Amino acid sequence: MGALKWINNLISKIEVFILSWSIIFISIILISNSLGRVVFSRTLSFAEEMGQLLILILTFWGASNGARLGRHISMTAVFDAVPFKLKKIFLYVLLTGTSACLFYLTYLSIGYVFKVYTLGRVTPALFIPSWIIYSVMPLGFFLTAIQYLLTFCLNIKHKDTLYIGSEEKIDNTNKNESISSTSLL
Repeated sequence: MGALKWINNLISKIEVFILSWSIIFISIILISNSLGRVVFSRTLSFAEEMGQLLILILTFWGASNGARLGRHISMTAVFDAVPFKLKKIFLYVLLTGTSACLFYLTYLSIGYVFKVYTLGRVTPALFIPSWIIYSVMPLGFFLTAIQYLLTFCLNIKHKDTLYIGSEEKIDNTNKNESISSTSLL
């Protein structure tokens, strides 16, 4: 279990680094492009392509980070009203179903990336093969599926605690409390 905790912590640090810098780069590119258009009547030719790539990274890798922290939107009206054991069953079903759907989306998106690869498309300004840009999707789906699967395992291991993310749990009094990744697994 120690190796799994170490890998999860490493992935978490890489995700946070990539997501943080993606936000910074997209801000710089968009502000520079806007200033260039207004001040110099010229735009950056690569701004749209870089913006698309960074938005894909933020969307698909950000989903994994959101799953780790238990920050996805959830409807808790029924969940909050039922007893602890039923909440645990709900979590088992939801986490398993979500993880399975995300693994299936990983499979489909890999097929899509291979299709784009066979077409040989490249981006118009930077001449980057399009399959490289779209490869962000399967990796994001896969990492998110792993996070839901890991949360499922944590719920199996810790019978008296409800984990909604691998780094977020709900205690028996329905009060949210964060846990550090050092106490993971």
